[in-house]
Amino acid sequence: MTFERFLDFLVADFFEGLHSGHFPLRCQNCKRHFLQTAAHHKKYCLGIDPRDPKRRSCQAVAAQKGREAREQYADHPIKRLCDTRLKTIRTHVALGKITEGQAKIAKRIAQDRRDRALEDNYYATKLYQQEMTQEAVYETAGILL
Repeated sequence: MTFERFLDFLVADFFEGLHSGHFPLRCQNCKRHFLQTAAHHKKYCLGIDPRDPKRRSCQAVAAQKGREAREQYADHPIKRLCDTRLKTIRTHVALGKITEGQAKIAKRIAQDRRDRALEDNYYATKLYQQEMTQEAVYETAGILL
C-alpha cells in the first residue's frame, strides 16, 4: 500500500490493529489512552503513574490501592474471624456461661490479636487462627467453661 498523507497511513494502521483484535482503552488511573493487545480487558496501562512518588506503573498502584481497600472491608478474613469470636463471647454472656467481666477481658484479647494480625503478616498467616479459637481465647482470659 502507498499513502499520499501520513494521516492516511495512521488511519489504515489503526484499522488494521482493530481488525487484529487490538483496540484503544483509557487507563482508569492516569486517564491516558493505551492499546489493548491481550484477550482480557485491562483497566490500567503499563505506563508510569505520574502522581506516584515511587514511580510505579499504573497496574502496581492500582494493585496497592486494591489491597488497602480489601483490608478495610468487613469481610476481611482476619476481621471476620474476630467478629465470629466476639459473637461467640456475646452468646455465652447471654446464656449465662460467662460473666460480663470475663467477656470484657476475652473481647479485649480477641481484639488485640486481630490488631496484631493486621499489622504482622507472619503472625496472621501462622498463628492467628490457632490463637483465635474459643479455647485459646478463654484460656488466656482465665475462663473455664
